[in-house]
Amino acid sequence: MDWTGRIKALHCIPQKRHAALSLETCSVTIEEGLKGDYHCAEGDTDLILWSAEIREQLEAEHFSGICFGRFQEHISVEGMELSALRAGDILRAGEARLKVSERRKKCHPDICEVENKKDCLMKRECVYVRIIAPGELTVGMKIEKEEVS
Repeated sequence: MDWTGRIKALHCIPQKRHAALSLETCSVTIEEGLKGDYHCAEGDTDLILWSAEIREQLEAEHFSGICFGRFQEHISVEGMELSALRAGDILRAGEARLKVSERRKKCHPDICEVENKKDCLMKRECVYVRIIAPGELTVGMKIEKEEVS
């Protein structure tokens, strides 16, 4: 299993019901999560990581599910199988450390069965993380799972 990937994109949603802003770099802190994101300002400091490859696959298939149209990750990662991460795993990107939480994207079962006729890729390839050490994240930066000693 390859536990090293790259940050392909960073997104911040400054206000509810507004489009996400693409960022080249951003600050993450324990207290605020992603600085400037309205979710974090409302007390939800978990950040969403999602597979860039899965997003690209769904876009290429012209997938138009209800969740896909409204869902926006904070950190898009390429080259790492996010579905293999488990709660408690620690990721490092520069000085920042992110702990995978128990929380997962919720999928509406009826929507998956009716629209996809298959397993929901969004649910499987999306993880929530909590910042446990602050730092700067930059597009192109390496992100890797820390080995447990």
